[in-house]
Amino acid sequence: ESACLLPLSIRQIKLHTRGEYRVYGCALRLGDDQIAQLHEEGVELPEISPSPTTGRAEHAHYLDRLVDHAFAEGCSRVATFDMDSWPICEDWNGVCEGLVSEHVPVASVVRAEIGDSFPFPALTYLTREFWQAGQSSFSATQRGRLADEHRGDDNRLQETGSGILAQLRQEGRSFAPLYRTNTWDPHPIMCGVYADLVFHLGAGSRAPHLVTDRAD
Repeated sequence: ESACLLPLSIRQIKLHTRGEYRVYGCALRLGDDQIAQLHEEGVELPEISPSPTTGRAEHAHYLDRLVDHAFAEGCSRVATFDMDSWPICEDWNGVCEGLVSEHVPVASVVRAEIGDSFPFPALTYLTREFWQAGQSSFSATQRGRLADEHRGDDNRLQETGSGILAQLRQEGRSFAPLYRTNTWDPHPIMCGVYADLVFHLGAGSRAPHLVTDRAD
């Protein structure tokens, strides 16, 4: 699936993003042809230390370090996308910019349809003022004090995005939620449209199992 989704996601970012921007990525478990394709599309692949874990913790590890790198390179804002999510609205980044402020430094997808309360990286838009390199994390169980002071605040501490909520709570700030706005729902989780800004396929690289599936 990734071979088909990769050019589509990059094309959508190029089509709908306004102003100057850079695209950073992590070529994790990709073949040489896909890495070459990323380079051809102008995606920058910074060197990142390997994650010692897999699963959600691995996802957060690479996101944390990509965000660290982007802000260190001088970016004033960072938006995360999953490999199977992309913007669908012209000037989506301008819309997100209109949602953030000093007290609301993050705008993000929230999968409230499955009970989530935390930012979800299919689109999380972050300000430089919010992100603390080496301390901020997408995981509530990583990176020291921001995680330790908020253990138990959320039912899903392992979920990617829970660390953003933990930091916001610690600082007494909030985020602008981007909720599902599908007019037609082909699936309770997959094929989600959020705030009419971003599409998330929700099945780009997962095993054939979802949290809404019945045990039997």
